[in-house]
Amino acid sequence: THYTDALRLFAQAGDERGVANAALGLARLERELGEFPAALEHLEIAQSRYDALGSRRGIADALACRGQILAARGDRVEAGVQFDKAMAFYE
Repeated sequence: THYTDALRLFAQAGDERGVANAALGLARLERELGEFPAALEHLEIAQSRYDALGSRRGIADALACRGQILAARGDRVEAGVQFDKAMAFYE
């Protein structure tokens, strides 16, 4: 996918924000396709990069996406925890 290509190119260029954004985009695509394990792996990449960059919005977006995946898998309690964490970063 274009996200996979972007992730690779941003990583080669050393662009951490680009890596985070591409990983989040890829995770969202994988979430929509029901590829939850791959989506969660890419969310780990995105969230760790956003954390290192101090991007509260990026962290919140990654947490919200994780919550959506957990909800789709039926883990509504943990999904709620992730949504609560996301809201704290959005504020």
